[in-house]
Amino acid sequence: MSCFRAYPLLVILPLTFLITSFQSKPLPDIDQALVGSYIGTLTYKDYSDNSLVRLPTLLRISGNKEGGGLTFRYVYDDGPNKVVQDKDFVAVDLKGATYTVESADDKSKTIYVIEGADRLKTDGTGKILLLGKGTENKADVEIRQTLTIGKEKLSLLRETKLAGGAYKFRHEYSFLRVVQPKPGSIAN
Repeated sequence: MSCFRAYPLLVILPLTFLITSFQSKPLPDIDQALVGSYIGTLTYKDYSDNSLVRLPTLLRISGNKEGGGLTFRYVYDDGPNKVVQDKDFVAVDLKGATYTVESADDKSKTIYVIEGADRLKTDGTGKILLLGKGTENKADVEIRQTLTIGKEKLSLLRETKLAGGAYKFRHEYSFLRVVQPKPGSIAN
């Protein structure tokens, strides 16, 4: 009789292992991977003459305490004595596969579908695609953005296309993370 009592354990333990191994891996902490200060450039296509323009750019990404998400604060050096600032609110929902950007200036909102979130590392680093729709030069376009998150680097490549056309370069942000020295680590 005692061998029959042990039999359920022999069945339950392997089943528990199988169920646990097929569960999805935990979602990466993409918000934490993005938070920080960055220095780099914005390179964009100037449609007036088809030239590429490069602007020195600072970016600070912080957690948004009012309802979660992130705040992206950009500062652009746009020529002699001209500094431009911009702020966006970003919500990344890996489970729902959405990346939402809301402009602080005009309150416009763009929702992108995330592709490739399953390839992100558990620390949130890696590369994802953001697919959406928008308007460019008064024409409807499809948008494809490639977001690459590294421990020291961050880049966002934006390409757009008209219906039936091919994707073309629109702009790219390329940043290096600014590491703040720990208090007391710099000798006087």
